[in-house]
Amino acid sequence: MNRRALVSVVLGCLLVPILAGCTRTVQGRVVGRTSSEPMVGALVTISGESTRTDAAGAFLLTGIGGETAKGAVVASGFPETSFDVDLSKGDASSTVQVTDAVVSVSLKERAVEPAEITSATITLGGRPVVTGQPLKNLAPGKYTLAVAAANHEPYSAEVALAPGENSLVATISLTPLATYKRFYAAGQFHRDSTAYKYVHPDERKKLSLKAWKKWSSGTEDLSIKWGGVRVLAKWKSPVTKKTYQNVAEIDRTNKWQVTGRQYSDFGKIYTDNFSQHWANLNGIWYILHKAIP
Repeated sequence: MNRRALVSVVLGCLLVPILAGCTRTVQGRVVGRTSSEPMVGALVTISGESTRTDAAGAFLLTGIGGETAKGAVVASGFPETSFDVDLSKGDASSTVQVTDAVVSVSLKERAVEPAEITSATITLGGRPVVTGQPLKNLAPGKYTLAVAAANHEPYSAEVALAPGENSLVATISLTPLATYKRFYAAGQFHRDSTAYKYVHPDERKKLSLKAWKKWSSGTEDLSIKWGGVRVLAKWKSPVTKKTYQNVAEIDRTNKWQVTGRQYSDFGKIYTDNFSQHWANLNGIWYILHKAIP
């Protein structure tokens, strides 16, 4: 080919890019708009040519004609994202941002004495979540947040993630038995003001803190053995005369000693073997006595 013919071909490619031999290459990355993290496996289509992004969110398409081209990205669960490519100056590079959601999940305990929850299995839409580590590149929309933690009631809630950063707090309740154990520990170590908080509010109307401390001051808990736990559809308290729904009935054997010298049986050790009842109020379990002094 002589020089004149070569110049003619080059000019023709510049003026009419869609001619054979004048196609372009488009490369780029697909990332989350909020997270800036790569979208892996997203389908990228430009002028009928398609490919999927790699582990870095990168893509490469060849054979793209025209001075401009329309592109589209479809990632699993996300709405389609459209973009334009300028090919007027040759091969092009493009970064496509997909509207995503980022979410952080934290746990809170609902209890008389809330404590830090150090171990739990958390999932959002089936994906594992670690507290303190944001879950990135989620499609905005509705998900099921589920939490399972030892000594706590199962937790499940429907949540809606908006585009951008989201923060979720899952408040989970102690089981009746775990609540009972904390109550027992408070009494055993004479944290009487704390133990009193576990008494059902209906009973506290009849039993003052002063009376509670006097009642507990003359005895010492020595040991306890826990038995079965049942949930009663309803149970009538002989103290408050009220009927409570879904009451937890917990079997236990408790050994205690009389330590008050004002009592004639000072020093004597007793063993109680009966069931204790607990009622739930706003997600917190409270003890209901069969009798109070």
